[in-house]
Amino acid sequence: MTFYVSSEDRWVVNFPKLHYQNGVEKNQRTNEWDKPTIRTFKNARTYLIDQGAPQDLAPSYFLECLLYNVPDNKFGNTFQDTFLKVIDWLLKANLNGFHCQNEQGKLFGNSPEQWSEEKAKRFLLYMVELWNNWGR
Repeated sequence: MTFYVSSEDRWVVNFPKLHYQNGVEKNQRTNEWDKPTIRTFKNARTYLIDQGAPQDLAPSYFLECLLYNVPDNKFGNTFQDTFLKVIDWLLKANLNGFHCQNEQGKLFGNSPEQWSEEKAKRFLLYMVELWNNWGR
């Protein structure tokens, strides 16, 4: 699918069917832990923004793509266990090789349809801080 962004005088190519299908397959491979984990991370992001974190902390699409790259075996057991395994893995990962959930392009780069590694790492640090200070 393509659409024109008139304010930027450019075309955008999008792959919504592939994004959806790959998400469904990931959720199946993780025994249906992927989608609830994405929701947990999105809720945590919203909480952080409500507490004063930057509004652009982690746009939904980029967050879904980030978690899509996490190995399937990091999901499951409990939400706490999954959260910790996912964050731990992402903090150690080489983000440069990550792809979008549609698997048609790289997640990180300089185009408007890509996220910056710096912003992703900032998001992860916010998540670690949230975990470490929860309930204090």
